[in-house]
Amino acid sequence: MNRIRTAIDNGILFLCVANSARSQIAEGLARSIFGPNIKIQSAGSKPARIHPLTFDVMNEIGIDISSQWCKSINKADMSRVGLVISLCANEVCATIPTPSIHLHWFLPNPAIKNPDQNEINAFRKTRDELSKKINILHKDYKTLPLRSGTVKPSPLPRMATAAAFFTPFRRFAFLRGLAS
Repeated sequence: MNRIRTAIDNGILFLCVANSARSQIAEGLARSIFGPNIKIQSAGSKPARIHPLTFDVMNEIGIDISSQWCKSINKADMSRVGLVISLCANEVCATIPTPSIHLHWFLPNPAIKNPDQNEINAFRKTRDELSKKINILHKDYKTLPLRSGTVKPSPLPRMATAAAFFTPFRRFAFLRGLAS
């Protein structure tokens, strides 16, 4: 159980393709929720520029992400990563060969225009979904016992090993994007 806590203590990296919306929102939310003692980063496999609506939806809830910038995966401080959370839905997210625990939260890219949804509402929906997931992760983190040390590589795929650490299953299913 406390392997997740150790992973989070080592730092969280949010990944998506462009590092322009989902991962930037997640970084801002996680910094606000976890506080300054946990290293929070975001990066993308093909970084672009932060979408203007990303700033807008975060400002709506009082979180200023103006100091954040788009980063490539190779610019992330991998020595400070214990938990990697991929946020790609239909795109292919990069994989990182680290001793990290890896979760995948399937979230559509709000920057891709959907004729059935107002663009700002797509960003709000992404922000609100990420807020739910990060708050649940934080709640679980606070209830896990402390353990010193670093996360060691597992012979099993990261997504498979992570299932053993979240209880009840419903919470894990929600974090993995399997339930709403």
